[in-house]
Amino acid sequence: MKNSIKKSPILFFFILTVFLVILLKLTMNFLHFSEFVNTIIAESFLIIILLVILKYLDSLDLFKFTINSFFKGILYGWYAIILCFILIATTFNEIIEFNPSVYTLLLIIVANLLIGSFEEILCRGIIFKNLLKKYTPLKSALISSLIFALAHIGNFFTNNNNLELISQIIYAFFLGVLFSAIFYVTKNIWSVILLHALIDFSGSLSPNKSAPNLDIINMIINAFMSCLIVLPALFIGLMIFKKIKVSRVY
Repeated sequence: MKNSIKKSPILFFFILTVFLVILLKLTMNFLHFSEFVNTIIAESFLIIILLVILKYLDSLDLFKFTINSFFKGILYGWYAIILCFILIATTFNEIIEFNPSVYTLLLIIVANLLIGSFEEILCRGIIFKNLLKKYTPLKSALISSLIFALAHIGNFFTNNNNLELISQIIYAFFLGVLFSAIFYVTKNIWSVILLHALIDFSGSLSPNKSAPNLDIINMIINAFMSCLIVLPALFIGLMIFKKIKVSRVY
């Protein structure tokens, strides 16, 4: 594995990501509990796999936690927090209608924490961190974010709204650049995990927010607005990389 990463890191990590996404889908299809319980079990299983990979790569120091770097990451991620408020504000009526029980709410919280953990450990803690050994921080961020975004292509099999999924791939790339920049500056995986989980949690509070009966014009507008709202995350991430000294710290 180490030789494959060294020789062809982009190809290796793309194949690894595709494999893990397929494994996630198969695990979810195999389970027959509620949606959030299935997610908790499947994501936990994949996180264990990532921990084994990190152990093999001697990279378990990824989970080192310091208060200062954690809150520094949260501050750098201020726009991600704003996105959470925007998500809640724009789907407030759906959230009220959903009205989850305390038990369901706890499941949603745990599920999204695990989703954020899996995706950040993989994309930032493994892919981005190892790409830094061969490429500049910005190039590593762009490549890892693209892999992260393309991983969402698997959702085409479970969602008929192709425009929504295309916009999801685009804004996942934008957020990936921001999270990579935060991780690079702070060396703290926990802050990006939390920021990622908060965004996913905000979206999960209104599971029926998609409107399948929208006409094509409104679907295009919704997809465009979603990308436009998240676009500042890309620029903020690029600005962070521009301000820091271009060096390979890992």
